[in-house]
Amino acid sequence: MAITGDNNRIVHLPPEAVRWVQEIEAPPGTGNLPRSAAGVFVGREDELAELRRRLTDEGGAAVTQESGTRAIHGLGGIGKSTLAARYAHRYRSEYTLVWWIDAASTGDGTDNIPSSLAALAMRLCPQWAGTADTDERAAWAISWLQIHPGWLLIFDNVEDPRKLNHYLGTLQGGHYLATSRISTGWHSIAPTMPLGLLDPDAAVTLLCILAFGDEHALPPGKREDAEALAAELGYLPLALEQAGAYLHETGMAPADYRTLLGQVIDSDAGGIDSERTIARIWDHTLVAVEARNPQSVTVLSAIAWFAPADIPRALLAPLCPEPAALDEALGVLRAYSMIAYGAEQSLHVHRLVQTVLRHRGTSAPGAYGPGREEAERLIQQATPAAGAAATEWHQVLPHFMAVADSTPEHNPPSTNTVRAYEAAAQHLYQQGRDSHAIPLRTAVLAQRVETLGSEHPDTLAARHNLAVSYGQAGRMREAIVLLEQVLADRERLLSSEHPDTLAARHNLAVSYGQAGRMREAIVLLEQVLADRERLLSSEHPDTLTARHNLAVSYGQAGRMREAIVLLEQVLADRERLLSSEHPDTLTARHNLAHSYWQAGRTHEAVTLQKQVLADRERLLSSEHPDTLIRDGTLVSALDDMVGLGTVRDALTELKNRIRLHHARGESLPALVFVGPPGTGKTTVARHVGEWLQSLGLLRKGHVHEVTCSELVAEYVGQSASKVRAVVHQALDGLLFIDEAYALAGNEAVDTLVREMEYWNDRLVVIAAGYPREMDAFLRSNSSMASRFTKRLEFPSYTTEELVEVLRRRSASEGYILTPDAAERVEQWFDRRRADHPDGFSNVREAQHAFGVMQGRLAGRFRADPTINFTFIAEDVPTPEE
Repeated sequence: MAITGDNNRIVHLPPEAVRWVQEIEAPPGTGNLPRSAAGVFVGREDELAELRRRLTDEGGAAVTQESGTRAIHGLGGIGKSTLAARYAHRYRSEYTLVWWIDAASTGDGTDNIPSSLAALAMRLCPQWAGTADTDERAAWAISWLQIHPGWLLIFDNVEDPRKLNHYLGTLQGGHYLATSRISTGWHSIAPTMPLGLLDPDAAVTLLCILAFGDEHALPPGKREDAEALAAELGYLPLALEQAGAYLHETGMAPADYRTLLGQVIDSDAGGIDSERTIARIWDHTLVAVEARNPQSVTVLSAIAWFAPADIPRALLAPLCPEPAALDEALGVLRAYSMIAYGAEQSLHVHRLVQTVLRHRGTSAPGAYGPGREEAERLIQQATPAAGAAATEWHQVLPHFMAVADSTPEHNPPSTNTVRAYEAAAQHLYQQGRDSHAIPLRTAVLAQRVETLGSEHPDTLAARHNLAVSYGQAGRMREAIVLLEQVLADRERLLSSEHPDTLAARHNLAVSYGQAGRMREAIVLLEQVLADRERLLSSEHPDTLTARHNLAVSYGQAGRMREAIVLLEQVLADRERLLSSEHPDTLTARHNLAHSYWQAGRTHEAVTLQKQVLADRERLLSSEHPDTLIRDGTLVSALDDMVGLGTVRDALTELKNRIRLHHARGESLPALVFVGPPGTGKTTVARHVGEWLQSLGLLRKGHVHEVTCSELVAEYVGQSASKVRAVVHQALDGLLFIDEAYALAGNEAVDTLVREMEYWNDRLVVIAAGYPREMDAFLRSNSSMASRFTKRLEFPSYTTEELVEVLRRRSASEGYILTPDAAERVEQWFDRRRADHPDGFSNVREAQHAFGVMQGRLAGRFRADPTINFTFIAEDVPTPEE
């Protein structure tokens, strides 16, 4: 007698069937694995080893998707079945039988497990099973497994973990392995092994091998394109496999695949099973989700248009009238790994899920995809009131930007949505982040043209505002094209002297100057200044602004005498009409100091700049440089420092890269400083901050130095607020994180990455630490690795360099280092380095030696006040000190 898997029928086996259960042995190599293991397999060796350990220790495991704040990508396509198949092939010889069971239900809801077990009976005992029905065969297979140990059963794609209870409770003689998209419900069945994304290097390697055959023979630029595509695909294995096959078969460039991602993500090519494309796998998941809770699909479809991370639950509340209903809808989505929960009641979704959902069920160009209208209504209702605190915008602004950036072509947003976009753009303008408003202002302009016409005053204003945002982002060509159009339209429709026309002419002149077209800039600014003096007054704020910008343009054109005359006039007027401490007054004073410097009036420049820095430090309560740092002096500021030879070379390249990125409107870089302690990392960070401030890329340029203990809280869920507080202290400057590798595995990393992305035009982050530890840390976290792409190596100082550091320090304090003392301290450095190879702290060792030597000289001076201030050999520390 045997009980079938549905737990409802008791099956009586005939005597001959029972006898064959006892007598039949599985032939060597018996199995039914559905796929070959000869294909490409990268990035999962650690998981494979962990799976083997768990099975041999515990006898069973469920490979689900990784859960928790950082595990937002546990979806169909994460590679669970591939890992299970690879395990089965690699350890096949360790089992008497390996049997693959399709645990997914059929379209009509029929359980597939009994039929898979029935197939096992047909393989082992065809002489009897050929005449038996499915239930009898399944019962026979269960009986056989109970008697014959040493097997491996793989239950693939389990939809309801409880269904396995009927089978596993009676099967104790082998190993079983289950794969599932479901992350919950396993606690009473099997220990789970979460499976996350591939790390970036492995993902790119997989994509390159599949698409191009040999990742090591790629022409310049192609691997960079593959890295960008792998990131766009979210390092999801099946998506990478699908893309690689498509690129190999069609010859399409990775950049083109990224552009057409929404269209090609459902394409099967190059041996990809048509039912295993990402889009179709997730379609099956959505059908199951909808069967459990239709509201879940509505919520997910709206989420598809938001930013993928940090989606506040409160933003979704209008979709469900009752809080409990929203919790239930989200719970189902989380159970199927379509979303994950983050800190502070936030949600995360994989960006590729969003791409698929946005294109699901749409065919007509410009048609609204599922959830689009709901997403627009949600941001309308979430718009903070005028004058709201910046923290209110901080939570929702990324989602306003995402909705605006995904506006369907030829289908502009509604009037109410445009009002929300304008409010968000105004907030960015007030925060000095107008360059980030481009998606918002683009959507506003499209709606104005569609509803009001191309020449309506509101349309011209929208076009003008978009041009200004382009200029702030460094996209000067686009800014100039739009401003030339606006100026021509306003001159024709309003008048040449209308205030709006003057504003357009002024901003066009500024854009010409930023693009290096100084002659055109000066001509326009001279015209604007004359018009404003005549139409407004010589002291009107707009007139002062025009005079100030004309002076700056004169300076950039090398006309320093004219620049200085105008700037001195502007500074005097602003001090009289505004105040000595008004931000515009400080700006004029700063630019006048810069002009003095360029004109060779060094003393006046330094005096004035020190006044500016002191005022800013007092008024803004933040750190500022206390000496004038001119454009181009980042490297020269380090010339007088001992060592740092390779660092100086790297900084020259870094400076050029930053200039290029700024000209292209790209974000400020995140940097990695690696090297042992005492090699000048913090000092160089300060110089980088000062240099960026001198270029106008950072308003303050100060360095806020922290250790990991200042970012990590004692309890889970509390680190986010600590990270945000630290970031806000560092805004408009540099955040320097020493020994950053200690953050590995902590929730603080996720918050830091999000804050870096949000404030990427007001913050530079430098992560510092030992080379090996920093490399391991970045490899372990794809989000950090993708952002920290600029690396500076700080080598240890040589003994000769350390002696020179000590010599210069002594001279700066009025001491003399005798040759005997220099020789003795050289030996001391060598001994310290040999005794403490991992703890040798370079310049800090020289500082320690100086302190000891100064103390001994003080003792000798106390005994004989007539001695010279000279360090002798006896002043050098002993090897033990």
